[in-house]
Amino acid sequence: MKTLLIFLLFSINTKADLFNITVMSAFSTQSIYRGAQIWPYPTMMIGPGLLFFDKHLKVFGPSVSYDFFPERESVFKLEIGARYFNDDRPWIRFNDHEEDYRNQRSDSIDSNIKFSYAFGPKKKFEVGAMVSRELYRFKGTYSEFRLQAPLFPLTKISGKVSVADSRYNKYLYGPTSLSGTGYAALGLTIVIPFVPWDGIIINNFEQSWVTQTTNRNADYVRGNGDHFQFSTRWMWNAF
Repeated sequence: MKTLLIFLLFSINTKADLFNITVMSAFSTQSIYRGAQIWPYPTMMIGPGLLFFDKHLKVFGPSVSYDFFPERESVFKLEIGARYFNDDRPWIRFNDHEEDYRNQRSDSIDSNIKFSYAFGPKKKFEVGAMVSRELYRFKGTYSEFRLQAPLFPLTKISGKVSVADSRYNKYLYGPTSLSGTGYAALGLTIVIPFVPWDGIIINNFEQSWVTQTTNRNADYVRGNGDHFQFSTRWMWNAF
């Protein structure tokens, strides 16, 4: 750990832009977490994101991460971080729905490492992977693999699939879940970069499904394993 901290400190440019604030508003037609439906109705979130040391260190909501290559033109991406998760009802919601079988999980904290590599014409194709380890609740291991390709200007398609041990899949889908694949998803992302006041809009359409029959029938899913979700994020650099 000491060696890692020393490396992070020396990797920071002494002339770095030490601090930035990004304001973000996010809307989603429903809440899906790694293939499992958490909230079946629209939700919204508004809050700041904090970026330090030329955007190497990032704090967005319940997540904190360190990006070794934050430059947009970098073909390699390597990021380590941690994330807090719970499945409580959202703070901003648009109905009187109450918590039910979808909201039985204990709070958890994941550590994770993410890697991606861009290739092909104009480096628009990308492969990536993420590995997570829950730290204190059930200590399961989760991994996710992703492939991304351009479709039109400012538009890309993607596919991903998850693989986890039984402890992690039981946490996601229910106590009877099995190890192996958890969920798969296909997505379409449309970016609108020309927003006033140095803003950007990212729209995402995603179809996901829990892959194994046993996991689909587990207690937190109950056969409701196929989901279509639209989400949009509006972000501005405030400082």
